[in-house]
Amino acid sequence: MVLGHGPAKDLFPDVDPIGKRIRLGDEHYRIIGVFDERKSIFGGLSENFAVIPWTTFKKSWGRRNDPYFIYMTVAEGHVPDDVEQEARAVMRRRHGLRPGEKDDFVLISNDRINEFVKRITGPIGLVLLVLSSIGLTVGGIGVMNIMLVSVTERTREIGIRMALGARRRTILAQFLVEAGMLTGIGGVLGVALGSGLAHALGKVANFPAIVHPLAAAIGVLFSAGIGVFFGLYPASRAAKLDPIEALRYE
Repeated sequence: MVLGHGPAKDLFPDVDPIGKRIRLGDEHYRIIGVFDERKSIFGGLSENFAVIPWTTFKKSWGRRNDPYFIYMTVAEGHVPDDVEQEARAVMRRRHGLRPGEKDDFVLISNDRINEFVKRITGPIGLVLLVLSSIGLTVGGIGVMNIMLVSVTERTREIGIRMALGARRRTILAQFLVEAGMLTGIGGVLGVALGSGLAHALGKVANFPAIVHPLAAAIGVLFSAGIGVFFGLYPASRAAKLDPIEALRYE
């Protein structure tokens, strides 16, 4: 048996598996090799396999209607489409298919797999975008209400600052910075929590989970921008307060 990288790492984490014996069902096999780690869009799931001789498989595990697969790698200097056409011609000849007859086999390339993955992740991404937009809108309205309450509670403070010479743009900037800081901190906590959850699920599912630093930074900045946008009205309301009326406020 030749073990895939995943089972070899899980079953023999600290020892060399070469020469060891392993039981598969009721049969015992001797390990004569281990596959190196491969790069795949399916992550660690593509490493969970074992290879045994074809005749052994057919004798011990084979069933009449089992599907059979042949894996090919395109060598450098060759075009994948040309290789696919040559493989189709060879398979049709081996299967005795006449011109015009449909293929009784399927050719699957990496491009088709990538297209299939995009077709799955595309709608998922759209749903996540809609849900996140709703969440940001609700959160932004909440921030706006909080800032309006803050402006009301600090009306006298605003009046004192204006009486001491603070300009309207200074008051406006103060509340915009507060709103941006409030949602910015929330964005940092959200990115940290999401990254930790993604890595934890990746460890459990043995699937790669990578959070790009640029995407995390954009998320935090966007979150802060939401706070500034929804905090614009409360900040503008604070900047337009009349100093005399604000000083009289209790």
